[in-house]
Amino acid sequence: MDEQRAAWAREAYHVAMHEIGDSLMALVAAAQAVVETGWGAHVPEGSNNWLGIHATGDHPFVVAREGGTGAAIRYRKYDSPGACFRSWLYLAEKSVYYEEPRAWLQEALKGVREAERETTHHAYREWGKRFVRIFCPGNPNYPVTVTTVAHQIERLIEGLPS
Repeated sequence: MDEQRAAWAREAYHVAMHEIGDSLMALVAAAQAVVETGWGAHVPEGSNNWLGIHATGDHPFVVAREGGTGAAIRYRKYDSPGACFRSWLYLAEKSVYYEEPRAWLQEALKGVREAERETTHHAYREWGKRFVRIFCPGNPNYPVTVTTVAHQIERLIEGLPS
């Protein structure tokens, strides 16, 4: 991986970690940011939207062309990348659309002690797969792609405080 991509992935992880506060959730969010933006190369101009979140209702937005189809998409506009990650966190923790993966994670983590990091890590990975499947239902490969990128980011940030 070239240094520019590695630097962007590290930055995505740091911003996600700052906003989310949980290293494993931040890893999933950063991996989604990498996938959604092509390692930071395709952030819709003026949006600070690193996660490809579409605008709904009266949220501010920018219009950009989707890479694969060329379709005009209304992407939500954020004041900062951190605000975008906070929006992602809302989806993960509170949105009714993501209730199934959230309930699964809570069940999987019942009784898991902090010392059992590997069990916790596995539960978050499985949750991540369930979450991203709903995040991008039109792409059946999306969960595998995000998981693969999460592994790459994990290797990049190895040794950093989390």
